[in-house]
Amino acid sequence: MVRYRPQNNQLDNLNSVIVKHNGKVKNHTEEVKSAKEVLELHSIAIAINQQDFKKLDKDFTDAELQEKNSLNSLTTNKAEIDKLERESSKISGAIQRINRHLTDFFGKEEITLDLDESKKGYVIYRNGQIANNLSEGEKTAIAFSYFIVKVEEKGFQIKDGIIFIDDPISSFDSNFIYHCFTLINEHFKDAGQLFISTHNFHFFNLVKEWFTHKNTKVKEDNEKLSRENKSLKPIPCEFYMIENYIDQKRRNAKIILLDKTLKKFKSEYHFLFSRLNDFLKTNPNYADFYSIGNVARRYFEIFADFKIPNSSNQKQKIEAIVKEVNTEKVLITSVECGKVYKLINEFSHNYNPISAIEHTDKSECMDAIKILIKIVKYSDPKHFEILEKNCL
Repeated sequence: MVRYRPQNNQLDNLNSVIVKHNGKVKNHTEEVKSAKEVLELHSIAIAINQQDFKKLDKDFTDAELQEKNSLNSLTTNKAEIDKLERESSKISGAIQRINRHLTDFFGKEEITLDLDESKKGYVIYRNGQIANNLSEGEKTAIAFSYFIVKVEEKGFQIKDGIIFIDDPISSFDSNFIYHCFTLINEHFKDAGQLFISTHNFHFFNLVKEWFTHKNTKVKEDNEKLSRENKSLKPIPCEFYMIENYIDQKRRNAKIILLDKTLKKFKSEYHFLFSRLNDFLKTNPNYADFYSIGNVARRYFEIFADFKIPNSSNQKQKIEAIVKEVNTEKVLITSVECGKVYKLINEFSHNYNPISAIEHTDKSECMDAIKILIKIVKYSDPKHFEILEKNCL
């Protein structure tokens, strides 16, 4: 009998397979577990491929970023809320100061401010009730009181700042004008630069007197410094006015030095007379004829109201003055009287609608103004003499 005897290396390979097989049989449980893990990973890989894992991953990353931004926003909002709450705690003090100014303005505690329900805004009350239909003067008083209080907050240094106050009393009656001026003087007298513009002659005179006094004080100091050969101080205050003019049929304006009459006198009356007098003595531009009617009307109103302090209209007053002038002999004819009335009535109000579409020859204003000046001169010679002398 012949037996097959494998080569040694073949026998080793066979034994290796048997050993490997015996190992797997012996570790059957572990082999099954490992196989399951491979199957699970394979299933997960298929699921990921089918459900677009990259998109899911991007969505997750975006969601994390959005969450981070939202948390940052919450932190920022909380800080802002804390800041507003701290500021609102200061509003009460500001409201108290504003209300004190309003009480001074109106002479009683009528218009007041208080916090609204959110504690972050204001509510305006009149005698304890929500205020409706505030007058322009009341609105101006509230706005100006608020401005005075708020400009002193948040570290603003008035002595280093520039303050511009534009016509603060435009809607006030005469009772409020001096109080408004006093507030400006008190709060802004040490401002780095202070600009005040106004149309109100009473308020203008108060400011002019204040500024003139400051200039006078510096001039007195400079006289002393000059004697001591020291550097002079600059004059602190200047006065300007806005002058309107016509250029190529368009209305324009420019800033010029204040008229010497306005600067010298406290009376609008002096200024108006000076304008009329200069108009007669110079060669006026054609554009000047469009404004001189208003000057003449205002001048005559002041003169006539002083001469005849009653409720008569301007036509009645000019006729009464001319009648008095003509007591002994006719110095002013009825035709001349009519020219003056036309000047102060028609040329200053433009009642004729045609004037809006055609240019009337307004050179006749010159004759009418001469007659107006003559009426004043004949009516009160001493008054006219002093007025003319002081306006030269």
